[in-house]
This record gives sequence, C-alpha cells and structure tokens, in this order.
Amino acid sequence: MLILEHDIPFKFLTGMEFIKLTVKLNNTEVIEKNIQEIGKAIALENELNHYINSYSNRMKYKLLIICALIIQPYLLLLDEPFTELDPVTNYKLVDLFKSTKINTILFSTHTADIAYNYGTTLLYLQKNGVCENKISDFKSANELNSYITKKMKDDLSKEDR
Repeated sequence: MLILEHDIPFKFLTGMEFIKLTVKLNNTEVIEKNIQEIGKAIALENELNHYINSYSNRMKYKLLIICALIIQPYLLLLDEPFTELDPVTNYKLVDLFKSTKINTILFSTHTADIAYNYGTTLLYLQKNGVCENKISDFKSANELNSYITKKMKDDLSKEDR
C-alpha cells in the first residue's frame, strides 16, 4: 500500500465512510471499534463523521494512516509521513506501527532527525544502486546527517569527473 501526501478521492464521503469503503475494497473486515481506537490515538476520532472536503491536509493524511493500520498490508510505503503531524502524534503513530502485523514500513524523509528517531535501517539511493546502513550504527542524528551529507557530496564529485 502506498500513501502519498493528500491523495484522497471521494471527498463527498465522511471519513468513516471512506475508511469502511477502503477497508471493504481490500477484503478486510470492518471493525468500527478498531477504527475509533486508532482515530482516538491520532486525534481524529471526533472528525470521522465529517465530510472529507472539510478536512485539512493533516487530517486527510491521518485518515489514510487509519486505513493502512486497519488493512495492515505486507508492505507500506509512506511519503514523508512525519512532516505533516505534530510530535505527539508522531510518537503515537510509531507505537501504532510497531503494534501492527505490517511486515515492512518504508518511509521517505529529508530529515536526519526523523530517520534517526523513527527508523531502523537507512536506505540511501546512489547513482549505481542502493546503500544500506543500520540506524543503530550512528550515535546521533547529527552523525547520521554528516554521513548522508558526505555521501551526497561524494556522489556529486563523482559526477563532476
């Protein structure tokens, strides 16, 4: 399952109707209690009966997250999942992700702090392939940021040759 920023069709539905439709289309059982619990954890439970066209971008993103957590795909791809949300919701979201049966969650970020605090493995795209490092190999987000910056500079200098 891929979640892009603000990619929600059917804005004429309520949040709850959208979740139920999405879950049914993925052949997953709709358990309203689970939807309410996740909605409460990420501060969206009071908005689920409102129409999506009244939602802010942050609320739309939370709605998609609820769908993913209910469906629990084998692989979940998230585009900058932590930039739209406040720090408290980010921590709650990470706890929710850890408690799911989702095998792999791959998220993009441009922020070393986010990668360091929420990730376990760093995948860095290079011209000739993918480089992989364990986040635990770095002592701090600053060290991770320095590593990424050096890799980027090295890649650019190779292109200049």
